[in-house]
Amino acid sequence: FPHMTALENVRVALQRQHGSSFDFWRSKSVLNRFNNRALELLNDVGLSEFANTPAVEMPYGRKRALEIATTLALDPEMMLLD
Repeated sequence: FPHMTALENVRVALQRQHGSSFDFWRSKSVLNRFNNRALELLNDVGLSEFANTPAVEMPYGRKRALEIATTLALDPEMMLLD
């Protein structure tokens, strides 16, 4: 989602993992329960300083790191990178 922040993008992925993919339509307080884990994932891929930056404004390499963070949010058994 290019016009959402990095934090919001990871949060959407976390919501999907919990079976509540449409929570982004709910109040901010409902969504905030995913913030701590989303921030941890952003930190893991070196994007903590970009948490509030819209994805469209991020450099190419940072967008790829954001893709990794959102994939990690889904708790995959294996990730293949090329």
